[in-house]
Amino acid sequence: MWLAFVAYAAAGTVDAGVQARLYQPALDAAGAWVSGQTFEVSEPDLGGAYDCWDRIGVRDLSLSVPIDTLSMSLERDGLHLHVELGSVYGAGWTLYTEDEDYLDSCPEYDTAVNYVSFENGVLDAVLDADVEGGELVFTADDVTLDGDLDTDIEDFPDDLVLDFFEDTILAYMASAAAEYAPAMAADFLSEGVLEGEYGAYALALVPTDAGVSDSAVSLAASADVSWTGDDGCPRDQEPRNDGRTPDIVFAGGDGSGLAFGVTEAMLAEILNTLWHDGWFCFNEEDLQEFVTLVQDAFDPAAGGLAATASLDNAPSVSLDEDGATLTLSGMHVGLTATLDGEAVTLLDAAFSLSGSLEPGVDPDLGAVSLGIHDVTLKFDHFDADHLVSQRDHAEDELRNFLETWAGTWADAQTQDFTLFSSTWRLYGLVLRVDRVDRAAGSLTVFLSIYDEDDPAVDDVPPDTTVDVARSDEGVVLEWDGSDDRDGTLTYAWRVDGRPWSTWTTEAGTVLLGIGDGEHTVQVKARDAWWNEDPSPAAYDVEVADLPETHEGCGCGGTGGGPWLLAALLLVRRRR
Repeated sequence: MWLAFVAYAAAGTVDAGVQARLYQPALDAAGAWVSGQTFEVSEPDLGGAYDCWDRIGVRDLSLSVPIDTLSMSLERDGLHLHVELGSVYGAGWTLYTEDEDYLDSCPEYDTAVNYVSFENGVLDAVLDADVEGGELVFTADDVTLDGDLDTDIEDFPDDLVLDFFEDTILAYMASAAAEYAPAMAADFLSEGVLEGEYGAYALALVPTDAGVSDSAVSLAASADVSWTGDDGCPRDQEPRNDGRTPDIVFAGGDGSGLAFGVTEAMLAEILNTLWHDGWFCFNEEDLQEFVTLVQDAFDPAAGGLAATASLDNAPSVSLDEDGATLTLSGMHVGLTATLDGEAVTLLDAAFSLSGSLEPGVDPDLGAVSLGIHDVTLKFDHFDADHLVSQRDHAEDELRNFLETWAGTWADAQTQDFTLFSSTWRLYGLVLRVDRVDRAAGSLTVFLSIYDEDDPAVDDVPPDTTVDVARSDEGVVLEWDGSDDRDGTLTYAWRVDGRPWSTWTTEAGTVLLGIGDGEHTVQVKARDAWWNEDPSPAAYDVEVADLPETHEGCGCGGTGGGPWLLAALLLVRRRR
């Protein structure tokens, strides 16, 4: 998976919507990944003017260079690279010389190189981080390569060729190793971190700047987000971006392997782009559920009910040290029907939602995600005709229901917007979020890095149980789970193979609007390390209409009402 985000802020301060720092543990992990690899180098013709020859060179040069160990350390003057090479061996080359001056003592040769060996090789270099063509690169300075070189060349004085090989071949090997090893480390630090797919959208971070200090490698990046879901409901108007772009301060991250930060403006741009491309849509299932839940609040003679709902403005987000807010303005809900042979509008409402945005790591949900809670609704206008009851509270109940229904939808939309899971695997490593900090206009996340064999890493999935009961409201699911470790489990459920619900720490739910008949309900548990139960608990249920025991529409979602759902007639448990 992974996701996830990378972007860095460091010595020479880098500036962009997304920034991150790689601390020493991340560099240690990159070095461990490169260690043990072998790279190949080859040149058809390598050489140049030397001594009294116009040219001395080798043809068909080919070497396999094993990297025994690679380590990187942060110093004031840059990122220090130390590479210990394994045994290097080459054969099958041709050594040649060219000289047009017949008055000196440098004859021309064309002879076979039986072998070249290099033992105890040690490469040292100082690296600087940069961005070229949208990719993180390390460039090497102060490169030195020491070791024991041995050659066997037919009919050529070893003492003459040794100097040439030390000056040319070793310099070539040093250049190749100083290019290969940093490139592999850069790939390790970029791949799987800079991009990923999350449900219905893909996110890629494009590096724009990089630097090295004695405390971290730093990168700045911009985010490129794209919609990968269904057609959705794309908008014609361009999204706005009115978020703040403060300097991101990375504090207290020395114990982490990686930290990243995102500005309010960057987060707003991501959300706005997704809104523009089709996120924040009300799908057919949402609208049908809405009709099912409210139809009994209106004149029963009204037929052919149809609902419409839309979010006409881009969302806005505010990040502050003491909290965060997400505002969805320009929401519109309508309900039409046919009454006495004429098309009528039963409901026409426009409003905005504002709620507490919870960006951060949820140790229970095991995710870095966005969730909106404590939603408040402000109506711009509200027209409801043909209500069954004309009492004063009938319209209030409908307003309350809209607030509950729209808030639930908004929470589901934002919960689906997972920045990334708090635990993911990459190159035999496990990355896990430690904490999330908020500041005015920015969000920072700190992560630890584990080897996948570390005993601290949890690979055992939980087991799920579920019970079904009846209440005055309808069919009630009550679930539980067991795991090999302490900690809160989260749960998702679905009916009849439909998409899974969002993850929740609640102990159950009331099923609304599934209709009469036989249904299959499934529930699965997930632990904080994102291990999911591979065999969700399942129930077969048969439901029928509840008796009409409550007056009014019960639109708040908890007051009962004939439309609420079904009574439980038969339950058959299975796994």
